[in-house]
Amino acid sequence: MRVAFVSVESPREPRSEGARRLDRFARGLAARDHDVTVCCPRFWKWGPEHEEPPRTYDIEGVTYRSAGEGSVERALTSLPSAIRRVDPAVVHASIAPGWHPFGLALAASISRTPVVLDWSGEPVEGPLAPRTLPSTPVLVPSRTVHTRARERGVDGDRLRILPGFVEPDRVDGTDPVTGSDVVTAARLDGNADVESLLLALRERDGACSAAVIGDGPERARLERQAADLGLSDRVSFLGDVPTTERIARYRGARVFVECEATSPFGQELLRALVCGCAGIAEYRVDSAAHELVERRERGFPITDPSDLVGALDEALAISHATRSDRFEAYEADRVLGQLLVTYREAIERG
Repeated sequence: MRVAFVSVESPREPRSEGARRLDRFARGLAARDHDVTVCCPRFWKWGPEHEEPPRTYDIEGVTYRSAGEGSVERALTSLPSAIRRVDPAVVHASIAPGWHPFGLALAASISRTPVVLDWSGEPVEGPLAPRTLPSTPVLVPSRTVHTRARERGVDGDRLRILPGFVEPDRVDGTDPVTGSDVVTAARLDGNADVESLLLALRERDGACSAAVIGDGPERARLERQAADLGLSDRVSFLGDVPTTERIARYRGARVFVECEATSPFGQELLRALVCGCAGIAEYRVDSAAHELVERRERGFPITDPSDLVGALDEALAISHATRSDRFEAYEADRVLGQLLVTYREAIERG
């Protein structure tokens, strides 16, 4: 199927979870031999051999097509012509901060192409499902975001829950890297509650090593706090490592602790669970990560940071595993198959 994805920001240098989610879908479909183009602001470089910057850039089977330069408004003025050049069967657009739904509606109307919208739950201005796109399905990653979309006025019959996914073959083909009992992954900013994990490690009796994956403005402060708590020899800050290394670390660890205070799905937690980790996630108003650990044998939802020490004790007592087959619903083939069904339904409705 020929699909055009539309993003108001660079999928390769994303600021929002919506852009990251869109790019995962695009690369997943391209890997399965679908014809995928992402219309987005230009992020690729060009050399002096080009009199004008190239309009397209191909990587990993995905064609990225420039939808203009500069402001979002300017980019959207070129969207109708970009979509016409692609001539897709369907347009899949991310509802992310800065998006302009009526510009997208105009582009879809001119090209007479059905549209599927995707909302990760991030704050945006304006309607999620504008009247100019009256029958457009809206994809969301979790029950939590589904509820939020209903509260924003989206009819329930337009909403589809489509979670994140993992590639089982990639997990099975990655050797474990041992050395850390506990692991977490987050952007180290004001949204990451790594401090609660550090305090729990300090309070917990017995040696327990941990690895923190991710980078951000709070990293230096957290490293100092770990040193002040006497955890320098037990906690490693690894930085923002590639996905394959993350999988290796998850397979070698015993427990993953979700530290994101705002998480529309819990993509890293899902990867860790598939890699055999026990999972701990706190119930938070702006997070859906707890949905992945509720009513699961190796899942530990908690209601307060003070519960983390006890949850760690229970989770670390479970036998170590490097793979779980309890997450078939999140395997890439199944999730992307559901996405294709949504596309076909949108095409049939015209």
